[in-house]
Amino acid sequence: MKKIKLFTLGLAAASSLILTGCLEETIPTNGVTEAALQTSPKAGEALLNAMPAQQKECLILGRSGLHFDIGYPGMLHIRDVMTADLAVANSPSGYDWYESYEMLEHMGNEYIFMQYIWNTYYRTILVANNSVAVFPAGTGDKTVDAYRGMSLATRAAMYLELAQLYEWLPNAATTNMSDDGFDITGLTVPIVTNETSQQNAADNPRATHAEMSKFILEDLTEAEQLLTGYRYDDVDQPNIEVVYGLKARYYMWEANYAEAARYARLAIETGGHKPLTSDEWLSTTQGFNTAFSSWMWGIHYVAEDYAVKTGLLCWASWMCNETLYGYAGAEPFNLIGKELYDRMNNTDFRKLSYKAPQGSPLAGREPIIYQNAYSSYPDYTSFKFRPGNGDIEDPNVGNVVSYPMMRVEEMYLIEAEATAHTNPAAGKELLEKFVTEYRDAEYKCESADIVDACFQQKRIEFWGEGITFFDYKRLNKGVDRTYEGSNFKDGTRFKTTGRPGWMNFIITRQETQSNKAVNGYNNPSINNLFTSVDE
Repeated sequence: MKKIKLFTLGLAAASSLILTGCLEETIPTNGVTEAALQTSPKAGEALLNAMPAQQKECLILGRSGLHFDIGYPGMLHIRDVMTADLAVANSPSGYDWYESYEMLEHMGNEYIFMQYIWNTYYRTILVANNSVAVFPAGTGDKTVDAYRGMSLATRAAMYLELAQLYEWLPNAATTNMSDDGFDITGLTVPIVTNETSQQNAADNPRATHAEMSKFILEDLTEAEQLLTGYRYDDVDQPNIEVVYGLKARYYMWEANYAEAARYARLAIETGGHKPLTSDEWLSTTQGFNTAFSSWMWGIHYVAEDYAVKTGLLCWASWMCNETLYGYAGAEPFNLIGKELYDRMNNTDFRKLSYKAPQGSPLAGREPIIYQNAYSSYPDYTSFKFRPGNGDIEDPNVGNVVSYPMMRVEEMYLIEAEATAHTNPAAGKELLEKFVTEYRDAEYKCESADIVDACFQQKRIEFWGEGITFFDYKRLNKGVDRTYEGSNFKDGTRFKTTGRPGWMNFIITRQETQSNKAVNGYNNPSINNLFTSVDE
């Protein structure tokens, strides 16, 4: 068994289930904004750049032993392991820090696993709020306007995800009544802005779907106005095409399919982004860790980042199975679910991102960094994400990667699905055109359910990127890990009819205790509602 190197951090037990964090983390402080307002434009830009910096900051809970705490990239991992897409191999090392999310253990409001999710999002919102406050509206300065627009877009993106994670939607496991007997239908999360006081935050109810929808749309509409005609030179900030992409996601959430398709098309046509080629996708030295032309929005790690220096608490450590230093390489290997793998034709180059089972004509054809390690990887192991420069030994090089926030391929698939809701034939045409042109020349959509066919292609395209959780929940899709030959480990083999109840996230106890308007209005507990069918 490979021994993992801990570098600068110690390892504590994952069962240290204690709460941390405080409400004040979500409330903007006047000190930050006033100081920034009195400084130079360079200082203002530094505040703007604090948003992507926050999104890769690890140990936001302040505990060195909680090694699932890798900042926003952890949200992508959590969302995928709660679907039927990303399986994790049995880990003799015991290093699978995300196991609670896979097994639906410790998902109550008293556990730190839920606190981590809450704090991660609201910390980024805090930074975005401070940035919005620093860059006021109506200055007439194009740069100030653009910085404000990027801040609003980032805030909207975080709230859009929070709303989808926490909004209670009908499911077979729970009712629309909280454990305290209150109706929580359509409730999302409290809205905290740069104008929210501590006093108001302590009595701030969960926003209704309508209230949250209005708030997000206002942020995105203003961002669209401010960013039109402006270009930021790096994908770590949202340009206008990202705003269009966020509007496309927003309108899918709202089931306004005409507007979703329209904005997806605008995103495709505006930014000049092109879908990844097979060479880019399968590169052993770059792969998904480089912001290629398809990337509309992504976050870069740099060598100076503390997360990089830890060797462990970052994206590459958890997603690159080939490393000799990270967690994924220490045998909580990330696997594609067998059912999803089997949905791909052998002519689909994306299938080469995963280790083919013995006897497959693809076995041995998968491009990997270190061929001598091939036999040690279980079937269906992912090679989609690579360490920086293909370096599997030095974390100071291998961890210097990027992770995607939005790729143009999502826009093609949103456009296809949105169109299919009202015009299945046109949606099918768009879907087949995308897949045959960019992924698999032999692809034919055989399904009569074109919306589902689009969903399945999103599962394939965005494996490991945390995208399809929202589609499962939005489309009322069941999670089935119990099929014959399932490669999901014991304790994780669940099957639901329709959307899983666990996709209605529980608000942390710290918030319900500090915010009296939320107390009593939490989503119903899911403890002991799901049973794993182990073989």
